[in-house]
Amino acid sequence: GIELHQVWQDDWESNPSIVLRTILYRLGLLSRLNEVEGYSFPVAFSESVSARSCTVAEIDKATAARFLDCHHIQGGSVGTVYLGLTDSSGELRAVLVTTKDKSGWRIDRYASMGIVRGGFSKILTYAERELDVEFWYTFANQEVSSGALYESNGFTADKVLAPDYSYLVNNKRVHKFNYRLKRFRDDPALIWEEGKTERELADMNGLVRIWDSGKIRYVKRVAR
Repeated sequence: GIELHQVWQDDWESNPSIVLRTILYRLGLLSRLNEVEGYSFPVAFSESVSARSCTVAEIDKATAARFLDCHHIQGGSVGTVYLGLTDSSGELRAVLVTTKDKSGWRIDRYASMGIVRGGFSKILTYAERELDVEFWYTFANQEVSSGALYESNGFTADKVLAPDYSYLVNNKRVHKFNYRLKRFRDDPALIWEEGKTERELADMNGLVRIWDSGKIRYVKRVAR
């Protein structure tokens, strides 16, 4: 019955604002955001609005990226479609990034400013209608998510992905895909030796593996 919330040092050092807001949101204490000593936040970061008073529309990639850089720990993401939820005053309150591939529509990012009651559901409904979505899939990062948002919107857990690793480079986590064999061979700053595996080359270059907590794949088939 205990939910994990994992805070990484590099996330805390680069973006304490998002880390703090995420923790308070999960504790149900976001309304007390400005009681945190040493920080000052815009009122909109802690207020609650209803999606009923908001409008969904497609937005451009740059607008989505700016919003996500401010409100999502992973920042912006490249997708097929960018959807925004705007309140009656024209303020952007939530953003969803989705990508269409051979499996269906993947949800890459979702973030809100403050609490937007029913925001995720409203954007999904819009997408299912306007983009003719038949199948959704996405991944809940077990470091910071219980998957409750997806489950409350009709998604079901499909599979559990085992913990995976990144490399620690200058006190920051770097995705393992940035250190494939080709990188070691072509980067003059790295030690390369023919016949060595990625793991052996990483060890030779002093790259330390850092493991996450795994992910849960969620799926939803849209009734037609």
